[in-house]
Amino acid sequence: MNGFSEKVKQKLGYYVYALADPRDNKIFYIGKGINNRIFQHEEKLNNSNKSNRIKEILSSGNKIKKLIISYGLSEKEAFVAESALINIMNYIDSQALTNVVSGHHTAPVITAEDFEKIYGAEILSKEDIFRNLLIVKINSLYKYDMSDSQVMECARGHWIIDTKRAENCDYLIAVNHGLIVGVYENMKWYSSGVETPFYPRLCKENLSRSNRKYCTCQAVNKPNIYINKNIADLVNMTQNPVSYINGRKNTAKVLKPYYEKFINNSMDIHDFEMNFGNDLVKMGFKLGSFNDSKYEYNNKNILNITDYKQLKKMLKHTDYSTATSLLISKWRYITHWSCMDYQQEKDLPFFKAVIERIFELSE
Repeated sequence: MNGFSEKVKQKLGYYVYALADPRDNKIFYIGKGINNRIFQHEEKLNNSNKSNRIKEILSSGNKIKKLIISYGLSEKEAFVAESALINIMNYIDSQALTNVVSGHHTAPVITAEDFEKIYGAEILSKEDIFRNLLIVKINSLYKYDMSDSQVMECARGHWIIDTKRAENCDYLIAVNHGLIVGVYENMKWYSSGVETPFYPRLCKENLSRSNRKYCTCQAVNKPNIYINKNIADLVNMTQNPVSYINGRKNTAKVLKPYYEKFINNSMDIHDFEMNFGNDLVKMGFKLGSFNDSKYEYNNKNILNITDYKQLKKMLKHTDYSTATSLLISKWRYITHWSCMDYQQEKDLPFFKAVIERIFELSE
């Protein structure tokens, strides 16, 4: 049999299926599909683990056992069912399946305690991050019973990285499904194509990845504000297993040239409207409402205040998020809502005071 009749196809809809080895009845592949998807695995064989298993079964004179597990599903339901089956199969025996991709948005089976640890963890926002971070997702390698040294081995390689950016990072952060499980420093990077005594997870496959890199590093033992924090909102925005976060220690470096121009009243229109604004956006400063109550002081909006001493007093206890929001909100108001496209002399005390507060919070 190499296909379904049209009548059966209508009955099937989307379905979830398994391929099994008839010699031991063990399932080696879970999939979802429509129409004749279950039969198509034998048509184009390559050197994947799945294809090699199929070729081995066929050469032994046997046929692939094809199992329909659930049918009459919507595509979304099929995705969910496929993922659930892959999860439990991998939990029972992590080597049983030959699936290259672990289903659609598949997360591993975890204990109730670990679920609480991940989803009950304190959320780390970008404003909380002072250092420059290189973040690596180790979801496919991480096991919940790993030792600290085993977690470090997963984090050390092998990654496609921007070497210049990586060398500018203070910490290497290992993340498992949004939870920070390892924090390391003093990274030194090497090509994955070069074997060394400290090569992580040495094998032919990793050695063939000359476009990737691994590092030596040390665990951060000092008081650690990052470990066991939830960073999912920041790292799940990209499918890339490697991402970078510039901490707020960079803020002072970016703002210093503009601060000097405000002090000397030498900022030109283009520099203020384009360069200054673009840099504020790149640093992730978030706009606040011009009428936001947190900007009120004695019934007067802080964005309208021009007295430097009064501003310094008001900003004394302002947090980083509010200070950066004030800065970009003032820039936005001047360039988009006021009659002017550039700062006037009366605005200079505001920019001077707010940037000085940001400097204090970035030390």
